[in-house]
Amino acid sequence: MRFPFLAVALLATACANQSQQAPTVPRAPEAAAPPARTLPSSHRMQPPFVLNLEGPKLVEPGAKVEVIAAIERTGWFEAPIDLEVVAGEGIEILAGKPSERIADPEERRIVRRFGLVVSDPAAAFEVRARISGEGFGANAAKRLTFDGAVEAPRSQARPGEVLQPR
Repeated sequence: MRFPFLAVALLATACANQSQQAPTVPRAPEAAAPPARTLPSSHRMQPPFVLNLEGPKLVEPGAKVEVIAAIERTGWFEAPIDLEVVAGEGIEILAGKPSERIADPEERRIVRRFGLVVSDPAAAFEVRARISGEGFGANAAKRLTFDGAVEAPRSQARPGEVLQPR
């Protein structure tokens, strides 16, 4: 009967001695995170393409007009470009494809012409372009109305950016 009691007593003594002899390791102070690094505004990424839209600014109701959409590839991203046209109520597309995929990366300047009948000059004609690949994508949209109104460019904040009032 003395054996289990003796074993427990020896084990408890050994544990107590071990905890007293264990050296303590000093903890290093936690290092502060390095400050976030931002690039100067001159180091902006060049867009993979630029979309432009040209057409008359002021037309009479019922007029036939031609609108030209031009896309300039910058050359560093050669994925296909998806082009989509959205005509508001009061605009009829007579000529030109309402959507297409432009797959040829060698085609640097892409020009598409659209023939329209404008019943309502305040209606909007919009061209949207999108390019995407693995882990990257870019969008552009240009809008045109035919009533002489000047539309302010739409701004969007990128993650981490703040829009400044004009």
